[in-house]
Amino acid sequence: MAAAAMNSPATQFSDTTIAVESDSKPKAKTQTKKRTGTTRLRTGCLTCRKRRKKCDEVYPICGHCTRLNLVCGREEPRALSPDPFIQGNNGGDVNAQVEKAVLQRRRFSILIPNPSPATILPPAHERSQRYLLKYYAQVLSMLCSTSVESNSFINVFMPMAMDSQPVLNSLLAWTAGHIKFFDESYSPVASEYRSAALVSLASALPSNANPDTTLAACLVLCAAASPTNHWYDHLQGAKSIIESASTTSPTGNLLTGTECFMQTPDGQWLLRHFAYHDVLGAVAMGTKPLIAGPYWLPRGGFILDAYVGVASEILAMISEICCLTYENTASQVALEWDSQDWMPEPSLEGFQSWYPLLDLESRITHWECPTTSQEYLVELAESYRLAALICLYRKARDFFPTDTPHINLRISQHVAELVRILESIPYQSMAEGGLLFPLFIAGGETMDDVSISIIRTRLQGLLAHRGFAHTGLSTEILEELWRLKKRDVKSPEGRNVDWLDILKRRGIKLMLF
Repeated sequence: MAAAAMNSPATQFSDTTIAVESDSKPKAKTQTKKRTGTTRLRTGCLTCRKRRKKCDEVYPICGHCTRLNLVCGREEPRALSPDPFIQGNNGGDVNAQVEKAVLQRRRFSILIPNPSPATILPPAHERSQRYLLKYYAQVLSMLCSTSVESNSFINVFMPMAMDSQPVLNSLLAWTAGHIKFFDESYSPVASEYRSAALVSLASALPSNANPDTTLAACLVLCAAASPTNHWYDHLQGAKSIIESASTTSPTGNLLTGTECFMQTPDGQWLLRHFAYHDVLGAVAMGTKPLIAGPYWLPRGGFILDAYVGVASEILAMISEICCLTYENTASQVALEWDSQDWMPEPSLEGFQSWYPLLDLESRITHWECPTTSQEYLVELAESYRLAALICLYRKARDFFPTDTPHINLRISQHVAELVRILESIPYQSMAEGGLLFPLFIAGGETMDDVSISIIRTRLQGLLAHRGFAHTGLSTEILEELWRLKKRDVKSPEGRNVDWLDILKRRGIKLMLF
């Protein structure tokens, strides 16, 4: 136990020998031995340096910390030069906050006495809950959100946790699971809280008296289950909760499904939360979303979302892309052309002759980012816009394989532009919370060594600083894809191998948040 270990005799005394005087014997004249000089420790773990002990520098947990069961704190790597974006006027405070959260992640247990797994069990233990909730509020929630002003992980989930046991248990399970990424001793803790969350959620589901809180608990468990495929099971459960919901509006009208949640700001965030995982999950699996349509977009007004910032409309267009199939595209063409003044030129062939694809391409290309004073949110939105175009061209390539060379040229142009945007977004900025999706999409369509190096470095930084295991899995998939492409390996159908082939072969449902 860390707290107990700090009070052990080993930590209360120094290594210098203390002579014990005896009353029964005369004092012996002792010769003072001059101590040899020592070099001030500049390496090793923070815990040993704080205790003024020489660290053996074993990684990830040094020998002293292992023996005394202490938290082996480590310093974060420093940037080569100060980040000009953080020093500027735009979003400086925001980036400073996420930088603080990243630093707190590894040092959190040094700042606050860290209960050992034994003291955390069972879940009802009040002290452990306070510790985990404080970690969630100060660290985990900041690492997930792209906006301080609209951090719904705090503004929505925390108040719900005070009134709902399923939400509380789910947050505790997610938080313990995040700590487990850096400290495996938390594995039984995370499992215990996850079991408690599943039991409390199961007991609340039959009545569904509070669909907001049951949906919230299900969505939190969805995040907590990553990187296993169970996240998608929870997402399907969330879909059932949404579709079975019903309520009465203030005017007496019966509301069902998504309409029930659009009546309150909290409900709107829950729908956006679900849609984010649903749409990006559909991209990663090559399927349609569980719930189609832009049901989470308000009828008017500006949305600042915790996940995608100001890019909610782009997410809706990505959902449309996922719903495109060759069959429904072909069947819609005659109907679309009947209702449009525009007709494709006879000289156009392949995907350039299909109105649904061209319509989406035009809307994504000419989409204008809502006005915001936070420049990093504009860059994040632009990265999603470019990723959406790449997803659209991937669909077009599947529909019209004879147009592959021309389509690949367009894709490569957008990948180069996307990599440039990704490189310009500051490390440890709030925007990093939403970068996994565009990074993965860009990485799946490039074999340029410079671009691969930039994407790999960014993904490694995300994993090291934010500690979400699905980031490591995404990197692993891309690394395998790059190796196969360098060997010119083909898919079973004879085309160039794709990351979808790898995911299907390995049976992985990839989460991209």
